[in-house]
Amino acid sequence: MSSDSTRVTITERFLAGFTPRHPTVPVKMENLPFKQPVNLPWVDFKIIDGDTTRANIGSARQFKTCGIVVIQVMVPMDSGSKLIHSIRDTLIEVLADRQFPTTDGSVTLYGFVSRQPRDVAGWHSVSHQCEWRNWHTRVSS
Repeated sequence: MSSDSTRVTITERFLAGFTPRHPTVPVKMENLPFKQPVNLPWVDFKIIDGDTTRANIGSARQFKTCGIVVIQVMVPMDSGSKLIHSIRDTLIEVLADRQFPTTDGSVTLYGFVSRQPRDVAGWHSVSHQCEWRNWHTRVSS
């Protein structure tokens, strides 16, 4: 299934680039058990699927699925912003404006947006977002 292939590819690329650069920063993956650290930084990683549309006409069916990757960086309040900026630089290097093969096509990640930092329940938080488009063939069910 294309959504699974896209999710696996993006997740593997993110972890392969992020973990070696920030080995002490745990990553909360979507809908998996996670023990939130106390007074230590952590990252919340999500892939949000969008719409799938037909990308061509004719018998060689091609589809395009769009979505976003959302990465929320959490650091303890009053701990400075050096780590947040370092993580942002890593995310841009690993994900922004990149194309990767998937099992049924390819996924391209476009640009990178960082939202205004905010303070939430003792955490200084910044949300980073990257749009993705998956070009794929759909297998009939």
